[in-house]
Amino acid sequence: MSYNKDDVFDTYDTFIKHVEYLLPYGDTPSVRKAIQRVNEYFRLNYKTHVSPHTQSILDRQKIIKEHIHPIGLKIKYGKFRITFD
Repeated sequence: MSYNKDDVFDTYDTFIKHVEYLLPYGDTPSVRKAIQRVNEYFRLNYKTHVSPHTQSILDRQKIIKEHIHPIGLKIKYGKFRITFD
């Protein structure tokens, strides 16, 4: 199957076939994002196949994001002086 950004699906079943075709390629971030959006929009529950190596990287990134910097840093505008003591 080849995909083009201008593809228009004739029926819902054709669209679902394309979605199911993508499921084994969960190591690719754009595939995971596409499946996530399909699940949200159509209220489905598809799971992508992610290799153990990629899953460990994603788990590590999630831990870092949630626990090390839970608040984050947002600078909208202005002059700032940062010192580390």
